[in-house]
Amino acid sequence: MINEAATGAFISKERGDDLIEKLWLAIKSARAVEEELEHYHHLLEEKVNSHTATSTQLELFGEVREALFSVNEEKQRMERLVRITKRWEENARKAFEDEED
Repeated sequence: MINEAATGAFISKERGDDLIEKLWLAIKSARAVEEELEHYHHLLEEKVNSHTATSTQLELFGEVREALFSVNEEKQRMERLVRITKRWEENARKAFEDEED
């Protein structure tokens, strides 16, 4: 007899795949945002280092740096979720196969 928990986990693999696909799209988007923020950070950093930055540019520099940190942190969190979801799917598949044997 097939273990009900393993079957439920295995059947919901489609949802896991959906989650992984959506996470990869979000990661790709986060990478694009991160690249843009890095570009602006570099430009603003030049202004700050040359002591020619306006007060608005100084404020923007701080916000861009904080946003870069946040985007990177979220990207890493989503990448961990992908790895955990894949591991969960693999464990569910193995449990399902073990029950069939």
